[in-house]
Amino acid sequence: MIHTDLCGPMGTKGLDGELYFMLMINDYTRMTAVSFLKKKYDAFECFNIYKEVVENETDLKIKCLRLDNG
Repeated sequence: MIHTDLCGPMGTKGLDGELYFMLMINDYTRMTAVSFLKKKYDAFECFNIYKEVVENETDLKIKCLRLDNG
């Protein structure tokens, strides 16, 4: 199970103009990943990249995604 939270817009922009960040936590291993986003709608693409990387490295499938509809 992956827990995720999308936060922003922040008051201060990141180095490349990012206003949002997306935090993803693997419930089993507690491994965390943070991605910085310029637009809120980039979150889906960001998760797809994260999903590919995790599934290729572990040979396991992500079965559940939990979020707060942010």
